[in-house]
Amino acid sequence: MAEWEKVAEIGDVPENDMREVEAHGERLVLANVGGTYYAFGAWCPHVGTSLALGYLREHTVTCFAHLWRFDVRDGRILYPPMEGVARGYNLPVYPVRVEGRDILVGPRQP
Repeated sequence: MAEWEKVAEIGDVPENDMREVEAHGERLVLANVGGTYYAFGAWCPHVGTSLALGYLREHTVTCFAHLWRFDVRDGRILYPPMEGVARGYNLPVYPVRVEGRDILVGPRQP
């Protein structure tokens, strides 16, 4: 099983904000939603723009380019509605845990 990787420390990502990090050889976004951290793929599956440049509101990240929205908890696409239309538009998600002041990201979730 792949190891957990330190990507930040408490205070590096302000509450209700996000930043790009790297873990497991991938560019990810680390989001702080009300003190809970989430990690997901950094690139919008629509045209590949950086989601770290987008907008975070509660558990939703919105891509700045075309306003596609995703749930940061499970990577599920929220807009546009793609269920039953096309697969492959959900974001990859990674588990996050805090140890002391360190924020760690685990291997990608299936």
